[in-house]
Amino acid sequence: MKEYFPPHIYQSNTTYFISSHTCDNMDFFDADMKKQLLLDVLFEKIKLFSLALFAWVVLSNHYHLLLMLTNEFNLPKFVKHFHGKSSLLLNKLNRQTNRKIWVNYWDRCIRSEKDFYLRLNYIHHNPVKHGVSLTMNYPYSSYKIYIERYGQEWIDDCFLQYPIRDFTLEHPD
Repeated sequence: MKEYFPPHIYQSNTTYFISSHTCDNMDFFDADMKKQLLLDVLFEKIKLFSLALFAWVVLSNHYHLLLMLTNEFNLPKFVKHFHGKSSLLLNKLNRQTNRKIWVNYWDRCIRSEKDFYLRLNYIHHNPVKHGVSLTMNYPYSSYKIYIERYGQEWIDDCFLQYPIRDFTLEHPD
């Protein structure tokens, strides 16, 4: 059965939750240096395409972003440039050529304040979900910026108001 990829529909001045994973979920970004490379490219392309980046997390085989489009046509171009340059640099670093790194991306239009904060919390909790790190110890997400900007009490309240228990790793008693 042929895979179906619905068209992406975008609106200017709208916030989107974006996710993408690597081909075959390979851990291409397994080292800190590679995750930092991905973040450096992300920030460069966010600036180039005049996007407002609210939250992010980068793991070894995927990323999640919460961003606002200023121009409805920018997101596909942004993803193309972000995936293209990060693939090029990673392949150069690993002395590979023409290796495909990324699969298609997925987007979700943020429809409410609740939806925004649920996605924000999901992004910040993602390292815990995948058993990588405690949220506060993970350097490849926007969590620490939120702590600096709003404080721990605000973060705790945000997690209380918009819980993501469904995404937490379950530990047997």
